[in-house]
Parts: sequence; structure tokens; C-alpha cells
Amino acid sequence: APVVGTLLEEGRLGRKNGRGFYIYVKGRRKGVDREVARILRGRSRGRSPDPREMRNRCLYLLVNEAARSLEEGVVASAGDVDLAMVMGTGFPPFRGGLLRWADREGLPAILEGLSGFEAEHGLRFAPATRLRELAESGRTFTDDG
Repeated sequence: APVVGTLLEEGRLGRKNGRGFYIYVKGRRKGVDREVARILRGRSRGRSPDPREMRNRCLYLLVNEAARSLEEGVVASAGDVDLAMVMGTGFPPFRGGLLRWADREGLPAILEGLSGFEAEHGLRFAPATRLRELAESGRTFTDDG
């Protein structure tokens, strides 16, 4: 990620030299290095990230990886993903799970968002084939089984 490159340019090697995202003393983390925020703000080209964009970048990547897991047979069903996300990561149960949330959010919107993020930030945002097929056919993860 670019942020890591920025910190390396600033000579922040983490435990190796006692400075990174955190301050280290004798190899032990002593707290957050508040100087990092200043450094990163200076490199952001004046653009503050929009909270909705930050949320979408995180959640859309999760949806995309879940779609890949379904595609590759790593997980059997969208329901299994939802259960694992609620029980394993604390995804809000009232949302029904990650993929149920994605269905309500709208798979075409998620596909469009990922495509935009891919153009701006690179291949890690490339939409999964399963997600693309569902979005383009008007189906949902719930319909897909």
C-alpha cells in the first residue's frame, strides 16, 4: 500500500529503528506515533477521505473476497459466509450477514464501486467473476444459494 512506501521514505522501519505507526522502545510497542498522521496528511494531496468511500472500500473488498470464496468452492453458500461473518468477525447480526447486506446494498452498485476503485487504486479491487455475473443478471447472493 502507498502508505507503507511513504513511511519507508520517511525512514520509519517499525521495530528496526523504533519508529513506524507506533513508537518502540527496546523492540516493545509503547504507543501510537502521532507524527504519522502529520506525515500522511502532508502526502494526501489535500484530499480528505470521504467516510462513505472508506466504508465502501472496506466492505466491498469483503464482499468481493466472499464472492471469490463461493466461486472457488472454499465455502458452500452465501448463508455460510453470513453466519461466519456474524459469529466470527462480529458483523452486525441485524444486517443479516455480509452477503445479505450486499444484496440490499445492490450488487450493481457494489460492482460499479469496485470497478471505480480498481481504476483508481489497482487490481486488488478487480471484481470477482461471481459478483459480476450476479450483478449483471439481476440476481443476488441469496438467490444464488
